[in-house]
Amino acid sequence: MQNVPQSASGGQGRGHGRGQSSLKSSAGRGRGRGRNGFGKSKINWSGQGERNLYATKEKHENFISRIPRTDNIPAKPTLDLKMTTEEDKCFSDLLELIKNKTSQPRTVLFPHFSSSKNPILSCLTLCSNCRHPSEGKQRSVLAIILQEFDSWKKKNPQDDSHSKFSEKHKDFCFYFFSNHGNIDVARNAFRIFQLQADRYENVINHFCANYEFKRACVSVIALGLHTRRSYSISWFCIPLLIQGKHDTLEAYLRISLTSAKSLVLFLDSLIGNPSHLHPYANLAKPAALSQLSGKPLDRLIKKYSSMFNVEAIELPCYFNKVKTQDLIYWIGEIRNTDSESLVSWRELMEVKLESSPHLHQVFLNRLARYDQEEARHWSRKLNCMTKETSFLFEDTEIESLEESWDEHTFTSDLSALKITEVDEHEEGRNSYFVLPLKREQVIFVETLAALKQCLGELSKETILGVDGEFTAGPYVKKMSIFQISSLNKAYILDMNALSHKLKKDDDWKPLENLFANENIYILGFGITEDLKLLSNTVPGLSHLWKRSTQVICLEKMRKGLADLLQLTATTEKGLSGFTEMVLGSRLNKSNQISNWDRRPLRESQLTYAALDAYVCVAIFQRLHETAAAQGKTAEFDKILKNRNCKQPEAKKNAKTDGGKKLEPIHKEPITPSELSVVCDTMLQGLCKKLRVCGVNAVALENGQDHNECLKLRKAQSEKFCPVYVISSGTPALRLAKQLKPGFCLSLQETSLDAQLAEVFRYFNVVAKDGDLFSRCVICNCNKYLKVSDKLLMRILESESSGKPAPPCVPAGYESDSEDSEFAFPDKSFNEELKYEDSVSDWEEVEGGKVDPRTGITGSGVKINALAVPRPVIESNKEFWICGSCGKIYWQGSHWNKAQNRVKSFLNVAPTPNPSPQDDTEKN
Repeated sequence: MQNVPQSASGGQGRGHGRGQSSLKSSAGRGRGRGRNGFGKSKINWSGQGERNLYATKEKHENFISRIPRTDNIPAKPTLDLKMTTEEDKCFSDLLELIKNKTSQPRTVLFPHFSSSKNPILSCLTLCSNCRHPSEGKQRSVLAIILQEFDSWKKKNPQDDSHSKFSEKHKDFCFYFFSNHGNIDVARNAFRIFQLQADRYENVINHFCANYEFKRACVSVIALGLHTRRSYSISWFCIPLLIQGKHDTLEAYLRISLTSAKSLVLFLDSLIGNPSHLHPYANLAKPAALSQLSGKPLDRLIKKYSSMFNVEAIELPCYFNKVKTQDLIYWIGEIRNTDSESLVSWRELMEVKLESSPHLHQVFLNRLARYDQEEARHWSRKLNCMTKETSFLFEDTEIESLEESWDEHTFTSDLSALKITEVDEHEEGRNSYFVLPLKREQVIFVETLAALKQCLGELSKETILGVDGEFTAGPYVKKMSIFQISSLNKAYILDMNALSHKLKKDDDWKPLENLFANENIYILGFGITEDLKLLSNTVPGLSHLWKRSTQVICLEKMRKGLADLLQLTATTEKGLSGFTEMVLGSRLNKSNQISNWDRRPLRESQLTYAALDAYVCVAIFQRLHETAAAQGKTAEFDKILKNRNCKQPEAKKNAKTDGGKKLEPIHKEPITPSELSVVCDTMLQGLCKKLRVCGVNAVALENGQDHNECLKLRKAQSEKFCPVYVISSGTPALRLAKQLKPGFCLSLQETSLDAQLAEVFRYFNVVAKDGDLFSRCVICNCNKYLKVSDKLLMRILESESSGKPAPPCVPAGYESDSEDSEFAFPDKSFNEELKYEDSVSDWEEVEGGKVDPRTGITGSGVKINALAVPRPVIESNKEFWICGSCGKIYWQGSHWNKAQNRVKSFLNVAPTPNPSPQDDTEKN
């Protein structure tokens, strides 16, 4: 093993610039994704060419020209506000006091203002000198001075220094504090110094015309000008949005709802029509403009429409886009339906298509990709045929069905769908868990009286199961029905009806008290999301989640109880799989995709809804009985306590994984060269650092799916064994399920150095002399050729001359004749000429050989000597050439910096110039 110091790209620790080749770059400093060896070239995230983002100069000038200008504005005055000796001492004492936090600032400022001849001018002088970086947190000091002066003024109302404050001083205050950037500071300053809004109203035009958009916005808010006139969003709202100054923009929009709605409508107009940004394109870089297209734009519209109460229906482009995406999603669900669930799927599609006739063609075209027979059925039903679906009717004529879209006949008549509803008690009795309750034991609650009776009976129980079904809409999720069940009865609460009938918060108190009862276990599978959704649906239940006490999530208990009670494993997921593990039968989920807003609900829907709540109680009871039979009641209760959703969660330590300490996977220490890993796509930076430390590390390219780690690991396993996967978050959990225990490390740390230390700690890696810089950070090769400065200079001069170098002649064929044309006999000349067969001009170096005329190594790799500046070659004696990619390294100024960054956990002092590895060593 050997150390390889600084690289040809400017030093170890630096990478190549984005999109540059390792053989052609020089002195790159890029550290982002897209570097050679880790990612791809620069990606256009917006999906649009730059020519669509940049506007012409003429359009940009038209945007500014629309702002009216006037010369009737106060001039910016020049005041000589030098601090006096007393003010200078006061200011120094204030900074020292703030730094040491010894006492309140008023202990310094109050005496100063009281002794000053002109307190208000002294306050302005102190504020105007809070500008030098050496004076600490300028804005905090400035705010403190204003705040304390305001307090002092209230305690000294007899002070008449305002009468000595001229218009010139006020103008100085306006220009100074408007440029400060902090809205609260500017607002307080304008109030304290008594600035008049009408005097500075026209200055806003001047700021906007001179591209000072934030300053204009701050002034409008601080002076309250939004109450006197309305400003076009093109003046400073859109420019601030494009420049990414969202905090200032949102502060203005909160006090000007008219502008807020106009801006949201402007954002809506950008969907499919980015040309509206052309007049503003020169205000920001393309990267900023790309945030106003695609998914980032959708998220911004969703955020602002929710923040400023703009209904989605008021945004035609966004409204249509979301409905289209929602419809496409549910069309794809046809692949997961069978003959039973098809009735629910068709019913849901009817509701969605009824309100969106303009999406019929999109529906048919997309559906034809998955199910041609179903597409033919819907084409007849909708009396619609598109160009893409016409092939479905080549031999028959489309029939026009005179069907009503009336919701009562359209959604309840199953015979019209030519599908017979399945009786779960007759079919599938052996494969599905059947609800043991009779129909009269399943009670639908839709009135206040029924709710009170329901909650009165449920309060006598000790164990209750709950579940919820929500509206499958494209916008805001709302709970449609909420199920609560005991072993004897199941209640289905119609949240649509109850939320309209129960207007008072006190009407919901009985339900809230039920969940707050410490003597009742509330069970559910994924119950946390259901209760939070219920709280958001009904204003009267906004505190339901906070007041709930004994809430148990069976989903979180599943793994622990399966291990404790040795439950039979199953491939079925979700609540259905847990039911099969505990009760021996899975659930019939044919009604999972349903229109839960329809009334009345079908009998199969009522049964499905009641069963989801009832089965939680049945599972819990069977688990408790099984634990008692196995003598594991204490362990069962411990898991039950730990999985209480309302128990405070302990903060995860950086050295833990979900509260469990990560023990080293290897009992005996290993060297970095003995570790082989595959890094997920988000860990490309970690991959490079691991290579620096000598670990055999590869990583996914940008855009690759996380599951590609498994394929890459399989390929690496053919050369190295064992090979581990490193990921984080949800992808790590998914990958871990497909690997043996311990073969997937889920990183908890976020900083690069901490992640590196975590990897070394988990795999019990102990570095030795020579491990640091023993691998190429670009290609992961661990073979190097060591060349002298003289040899590298010869290669550089050969490449710089621009003359084509003669080929290397195979041994035995040198000719003394000047007329030789290198005509080799066919029997002895190998057409696939290898460089190692040529000996005439090869120069032996440590680790291999190099042709100084061509800069090609014995393995056929080109050395790019042009990537190394001539002064670098002249100032260094030794260079290392990667045997795989030809990257050049040398011991430069960054050697010590890189060494110090990793030595804290390597605990080694790497040898600066080790001997290179032999060519025979396996890579």
